Amino acid sequence: MWTRETAFQFLEPLEKFLANNGYHCALGGSVMYGGTSDKDLDVIVYPHNRDNSILVDVLWERLRGFLSPLESFKSKGSSRDSKDVRVFYVDCGRIDFFFLK
Repeated sequence: MWTRETAFQFLEPLEKFLANNGYHCALGGSVMYGGTSDKDLDVIVYPHNRDNSILVDVLWERLRGFLSPLESFKSKGSSRDSKDVRVFYVDCGRIDFFFLK
């Protein structure tokens, strides 16, 4: 189960990592609006500067490397609309990453 507290504990180091790679993150979904979620944590990832950012595929590989020491994972992705959605699983639950283009 995700709570705002566990989400913020996760997002603080994630934001530092993403900022070093030209991106930032924001919390969305049930945890943001309701305080908890049994299903997933929605993390919105957006480039600091679209004209000067690395490709999402490159960021995703770096992100998997950053997260893999934390917990075991499986990932899958899909692309729809103007976002790229990728899923990461940790012991706390599922994380949906929404990469804005």
